[in-house]
Amino acid sequence: GLPGRGKTQVAQCLSRRLNWNGDSTKVMRVSDYRRKRLEPYGEAVSHELFRPDHTANAALRALAQRDAMHDCAAWLAAGNSVAILDATLVTRAQRAEVFDYFSGQLGYRVLFIECVCDDLVALERNYKEILRYSADYAGMDPVRAEEDLQLKIAHYAESYEPMDEKTYPRIRIDTASMDIEARKVSGHVETSVLGYLGSVMI
Repeated sequence: GLPGRGKTQVAQCLSRRLNWNGDSTKVMRVSDYRRKRLEPYGEAVSHELFRPDHTANAALRALAQRDAMHDCAAWLAAGNSVAILDATLVTRAQRAEVFDYFSGQLGYRVLFIECVCDDLVALERNYKEILRYSADYAGMDPVRAEEDLQLKIAHYAESYEPMDEKTYPRIRIDTASMDIEARKVSGHVETSVLGYLGSVMI
């Protein structure tokens, strides 16, 4: 889903609930891996990094996603139950890469959760939370930070392909209305996740 739709909060809520119920779970946030890759250059994150037409920056973001995916795989290979990849994955190609790696190559079950929200009041509140707490905007002038965030979201929106793939187990949650749609959800952990989502408050 697009930025500001509650993905990170949903991921953290699910992780806490799954761990509490005995399913060892960890969240890998692609944004953290992206910042690690930028650290050696001393560059501040700006909306330019998210432009879909900037080949070098797109490659850097793809590497950060793969770093997080590899850590997810290592977590699962160590005998843990659930790895949550907290990522935007706005294109079908990105989702196909994730599915092919974890399901096709490694044989793990993959469940996608798409967070959507069109409620302008909820989005405005979410954007303020991002500006307040995201490491991307720490120390940045508030007016510039707000402009930068809006441009970042616009870049993602330009590439956004809603999740309509028929082959993937997936859940779509509207984080404003809490309407939930599910497809191909099965097994104990996935049905538990579906149940937990009904009680998540964004």
